[in-house]
Amino acid sequence: MDILTKNIAKAKKFNLQLFTATNYTSLMYPIFMLCKINGLFPYKVTNIQSTAITISRITFIYSAVVFAIYIVLLALLIHYIDVSGAIKFVRVPAFLQAHCYLSLGCFMSVVSFVQSNSQIIFYRKFCAITLKISPKKLAKLSKIIHIIELIGVGFLLLQFPSVYSENYKIFMFRAVAMYTTFIIYCVDKIYINHAGLIGVCFMTINENLYKLKNNLRINERHLLRRNYHKKWNPLLIINIQQIIKQHNNVSKLTVELNEKFGLQMIASVTLTFIEITFSLYFYILRALGLSGLNIETQIWFSYFVTSMSYYTIKLLLMVIMCEESRKQSRKTGIIVHEILNETKDIEINDELQIFSLQLLHHDTTFTVKGLKIDATLLTSFAGGITTYFLILIQFLMSSQSCAEVVEESTE
Repeated sequence: MDILTKNIAKAKKFNLQLFTATNYTSLMYPIFMLCKINGLFPYKVTNIQSTAITISRITFIYSAVVFAIYIVLLALLIHYIDVSGAIKFVRVPAFLQAHCYLSLGCFMSVVSFVQSNSQIIFYRKFCAITLKISPKKLAKLSKIIHIIELIGVGFLLLQFPSVYSENYKIFMFRAVAMYTTFIIYCVDKIYINHAGLIGVCFMTINENLYKLKNNLRINERHLLRRNYHKKWNPLLIINIQQIIKQHNNVSKLTVELNEKFGLQMIASVTLTFIEITFSLYFYILRALGLSGLNIETQIWFSYFVTSMSYYTIKLLLMVIMCEESRKQSRKTGIIVHEILNETKDIEINDELQIFSLQLLHHDTTFTVKGLKIDATLLTSFAGGITTYFLILIQFLMSSQSCAEVVEESTE
């Protein structure tokens, strides 16, 4: 209870510091501000704990204006690419890559804007759950999260000089692509941060269970104390019930996280798969001395190195955070059954049996619309990229052979 009251007091003060965050709002504040700049966060963060995140009319209007401008520019780009042909591509794969990138980025922006009213409830629930996490754990997590955010934003800002072009249509294409990249980064980072917070919540539950396990060893009933058999320790039962309630809330938040960001994460993972596949394909074309990529439409200052590095690292971070949280959730069941094997108290045994049933019914895996974000995703990516890469190479070889046949026939 002392830790909880200290956390509430600190949350009311709203201490915003990089690398030393002590509450949810200060931990998420940098990425929330980046989302607000890009029109994805139509809220304001206040210093009141019960309503730390509230709806703001000004920021909502700003988000709506940014979203409208983005849609209009996308419509113009589609006209220039598909109708007027003002923006042309060397090969069909480059044409498909551009369309997939813009369409999936637009999809993520639309879903984020539509769900803006419902996401505020989700953020408030997270704010309440993290009050039970010790400030030391939040500060340790903030160092990891804020360093990753600074590196990620700095990496994307380095691409800004590549956006400029004397051709205003190419400039508009690059600007929209750059904004789309920031949208994807913001959505991915919010999901990764919340996945890390869920892992810290499960870690806190596991530590409380270890403390309970030690208390049970000390306060175990003895056969020589007959009167002790007629009594039971209410504090231990209350602690177990609080842990069960906390685990139930965290598990529900895990499911809600998958539901709120399911569509966006499916689009993000699909886009990552497409970009890595096409990047490898274009790299092979360049190694063979063939032209396949329109460099003038790219926002990366060194396309193959920066693009591959960005999407690969992003995917690894997402998988690592989700795997660590899943590891902590599995550890909870192991500790509960260890306590069950050691305790002889009937009331405590019954409470732990209820906890064990709850663990069976709650699915704490990070699954977005049927896609599991874990280590198996990396193996699926490797197999899928290899398959489609070979298909693209086969189409390239067949197109070259057809071109040679046409040349021979014309001669």
